[in-house]
Amino acid sequence: ISAKGRIIIADDDVAFCLATRNFFRAAGFDCETTVDANLARQRIADEEFDLLIADLNMPGNSGLELVQTMPELRVGLPVIIVTGSPTLQSATRSVRLPVVAYLVKPPNPDELLAVAEQAITQYRVFRAIRVSRDRLEAWLLVAA
Repeated sequence: ISAKGRIIIADDDVAFCLATRNFFRAAGFDCETTVDANLARQRIADEEFDLLIADLNMPGNSGLELVQTMPELRVGLPVIIVTGSPTLQSATRSVRLPVVAYLVKPPNPDELLAVAEQAITQYRVFRAIRVSRDRLEAWLLVAA
């Protein structure tokens, strides 16, 4: 696993998936792709990722359904929405979800990288705090 982070890209635009995967791999990230939201959900449930980059419209996801299920699969997992068909409605709804950025295709590579690095750093801090809290709670139960 890359020290920089593990990213999953869910987008049915194969060219975008490959180009974005190659971009992040060249920047030192471990990056996987899927063209289907249901497969993305399964992979996120089974594997550890630091970031999800997702399109709004793909098989198994006609809007923000994929993002809405993230808290059940991976609490706190940050999401970057990248869409070729932005709408005010989807942008407004995404604000209430674990979406760290809402970008229009093709995204600016520097902006995408900066947002991804910041989101991964914050998520790793979040996970470390959760692990520490869980250990403390377990210790308190044993000590009681």
